Amino acid sequence: MKGKHFFIFSILLLAAGREVRGQGPPVKATGRESQVWLGYANQTWITPRLGTWLDVGLRWTGVMGEWNTYLVRPGLNYRLSDKVTATAGYALFGQRVPNPDRVPVRLEHRPWQQITWVQNAGKVQVTQRYRAEQRFIHRTAGGELAKGYRFNHRLRYQLSGAVSLRDSTRKALVLTVSDEILMNAGKQVMYNYFDQNRVHASLGYQLTKTLNVQVGYMYAFSQLAAENQFLHGHVWRLSLLHNVKLSTPED
Repeated sequence: MKGKHFFIFSILLLAAGREVRGQGPPVKATGRESQVWLGYANQTWITPRLGTWLDVGLRWTGVMGEWNTYLVRPGLNYRLSDKVTATAGYALFGQRVPNPDRVPVRLEHRPWQQITWVQNAGKVQVTQRYRAEQRFIHRTAGGELAKGYRFNHRLRYQLSGAVSLRDSTRKALVLTVSDEILMNAGKQVMYNYFDQNRVHASLGYQLTKTLNVQVGYMYAFSQLAAENQFLHGHVWRLSLLHNVKLSTPED
């Protein structure tokens, strides 16, 4: 009888041990994803201080395999000084929801505001960008669209440096390197207060006086909504930058 009691006690002890181990910290899970981003950005100065902002883009998963995101982001620029510009606008994002049967598009409405500060440090043009976003993201459940939106704030800081690799008398060739950190805030954020860190390098070539083409690579490290899920993103980017001056900015 004692042996039977000891056997039952041992089984219960092992089960309790497994339950305790199951309550430990979740195992870190990481994934990898490659994308291609195509974009067009335009800044048009209407007066010496007032201008417009527009950038549009299309993003693919893999090497031009299947598009997963489109964006349209207009805004208004106001030049505070020759080095500082304030911008406010609205962005619309459409993103496919992973679903083996249907792929609905989830919309995100995003008002945004930013301050850009440009300085020269020798031959390097240093740009700092502070951006705040208010994100209204359509809810999903089981790979399908659900009713309502979830909301959170996101704060972004980008530091970049650009240096010319060729004389100004020839077609300009510019190397740009940047790092941007993105942080989430709000009542509905549970674990991923840290959102992403993006490191980007690109080469830009001045096609015309107002049009520049950039080819670059970006590495993005992201924390997903679950506390133990992370993503390594490898992104190839091709961008057209269009800077139009209808009026010469004041010094």
